[in-house]
Amino acid sequence: MTTDRLAIGIRFSVCVLAVMLFAACAEAPPPPPPPPPPPQTYTVPINEQLEGNWSATFPEGQRQVTIQPDPQLGDHNYVARLVDGDYGTIHPGAVLFTATPNPSIPNLVNGDQKCSLPGRMGLLHAPMSIAIEDKDHFTETLRNPGTCPGFPMKFARISSR
Repeated sequence: MTTDRLAIGIRFSVCVLAVMLFAACAEAPPPPPPPPPPPQTYTVPINEQLEGNWSATFPEGQRQVTIQPDPQLGDHNYVARLVDGDYGTIHPGAVLFTATPNPSIPNLVNGDQKCSLPGRMGLLHAPMSIAIEDKDHFTETLRNPGTCPGFPMKFARISSR
């Protein structure tokens, strides 16, 4: 009889344990789903934001320059044209420089400056770089200082208001 009671007690304990386990499993909420990934944002590097109207410090005084996408190369390749006044033999509407953003350095643009020297026929092409300070200011320097007069040149964006 003791064996029967022991067997009944063991069966009862196993049943109680099984019910407790099933109850515990049923009560546990499922884990929450992972949060959605953050939205993808793309900020345009500052060296791809040069398009617009600028005031530049030429040797003859302030001149307005417009920078637009280069129609021959497109994308973020630039061509700068003189809007008013002259720079040596470069007259309004003429190309001052062509440039391309440096893909490795977000505030650097490299290009080719055109200038004329007194008493010299034709245009001189000088390698240059643009160091962008912020979205409204940059400085253009020549890789070979003294090649063209008036460098480094400071540029300030002209507000569209």
